[in-house]
Amino acid sequence: MESVPHVDDDRYQVEAKVGEGAIATVWKALDRVTGQLVAIKLMRINRMLPETVQRLAQEVEVLRRLQHPNIVGVVGAGTAQDTGAPYIVLEWLDNVSLRFYLQRRRQPHPSFILNIVSGVAHAMSAAHEIGVVHRDLKPENVLLCGPDRNHVKVVDFGMAKLPMELARLVTLRSTLFGTPQYMAPERAKGQPVTPATDVYALGIITYEMFAGQRPFEADEASTLLRKHVYEPVPPLPSVSPAVETVLLEALSKNPMQRPSAQRFAIDLQKALCSSSE
Repeated sequence: MESVPHVDDDRYQVEAKVGEGAIATVWKALDRVTGQLVAIKLMRINRMLPETVQRLAQEVEVLRRLQHPNIVGVVGAGTAQDTGAPYIVLEWLDNVSLRFYLQRRRQPHPSFILNIVSGVAHAMSAAHEIGVVHRDLKPENVLLCGPDRNHVKVVDFGMAKLPMELARLVTLRSTLFGTPQYMAPERAKGQPVTPATDVYALGIITYEMFAGQRPFEADEASTLLRKHVYEPVPPLPSVSPAVETVLLEALSKNPMQRPSAQRFAIDLQKALCSSSE
């Protein structure tokens, strides 16, 4: 059984492990100073490589700059006293991921889809304004919070592209990381990342919510990336032509032809309203 970590001179009363991934484990804890619950993201000892440690440091720096209601908040950071593993302390969220939700529900209602798109768009607009590009938007990184699961929070900025002043503090190798199913054509081709890269990923998420499946699938990552670059987006007969047009704009192969995140959300709202009339 994994032992409870010792963090920050016992400021945090660690209660239980609530999640784990390849790089880090997540613990529920009580902040004795504020009386609030927090989530502690603690790096695994066997994953304490220079690049993964840098990614955790990057996430802290980005979240400190991005205080937004649709982005998970950071409380602090430190190093575990017993193992030396770095950790970050995040606001506690009563949540399920969008991935979890979609796996257990049938076709979401258009109003649900619009709420997701609007929440993510607000978060990405705030990030893009300060020069941050998420680079790994996907349903796993979109959380549905609150008793009604209607408040959206974007998480995991460990792979984000940083503005120049932060990039000087955190240096990551230039490698093709991320999730191929949501990767924009320009990333597959090794071209520069821009806010339009996040818009494409949001477009894939939106397509998936409407269609029940992603537009492009393949067993091999290289094949999947070629589809993003060269294949047209499959038609969506389940939505109106107006909604399909908005989606196709977000999924344009040319990043210069995609709308901003906020414009995409506004256009989708207009298209859904016109379809219901």
